[in-house]
Amino acid sequence: MKERNNEAFLYSVSDMTAGELKSAYLWMCRQLGLLPRKSLLKTRTNRDRIESWYRLIHRRPSHHAVGNALFSIYETLKGREIYKHMIHGDFRFE
Repeated sequence: MKERNNEAFLYSVSDMTAGELKSAYLWMCRQLGLLPRKSLLKTRTNRDRIESWYRLIHRRPSHHAVGNALFSIYETLKGREIYKHMIHGDFRFE
């Protein structure tokens, strides 16, 4: 996106991220016995079918979806420097 100065290059990764976050959210709600907010599930993604199928077969979201959700939360709480800490072996889940 930066190299081409074109935000359209963000679509694919944003689409995948949204689909995976939705999948993790749906699974989490089911595990906790909560009703998911429909407003959070409105956006359709190309990942929806794959994640839905994966949850049906394996009873959980894909590994990538779980990791994506987990690190999105950690990045929000701790900042982007968590990735530098991980690379250098200084990161711990708290």
